[in-house]
Amino acid sequence: MISYINVIKIDNQEVTPGDNITIEAQLEDESGITAKNCHITFENNGAKTSLCRFTKNDDGLYTATLEITDQFINGKYTLNALYLKDDVGNYVYYWSDSEYAKNLSFNVSGGSSDTKPPVINEIKIDKQEVKFGDNITIEARLEDESGITAKNCYIT
Repeated sequence: MISYINVIKIDNQEVTPGDNITIEAQLEDESGITAKNCHITFENNGAKTSLCRFTKNDDGLYTATLEITDQFINGKYTLNALYLKDDVGNYVYYWSDSEYAKNLSFNVSGGSSDTKPPVINEIKIDKQEVKFGDNITIEARLEDESGITAKNCYIT
């Protein structure tokens, strides 16, 4: 398991689109830590940021950078998940109720005001019965005031 987090902090707590946030952490573990196995996400009323992977600097600190775009919803973002994994496979998640969460937040202004999820107006499936190897086509008419990026639509 990760031995401990000495320090973790955000460099900028008031941001607008075009800004970057750097999360800096001092991590220690007797087995070593591979930075690519550590990441952090933030949340604002259900909207989650993309995954930020840490890199290890020459000074031994781990940093992750989050670019603030105009797609960020205005408001306060708080820690959603901090995932750390050591070199032998032990891992730990820190969630929004962890001791580290209180220092890991930022406010976005000048971003998006769209807080409504997409609406499904119609959904169709081309086959009701299938056998192994068949393909199914699903068509949907979706609507959202900010547009919909198809790469972010999942059906399970």
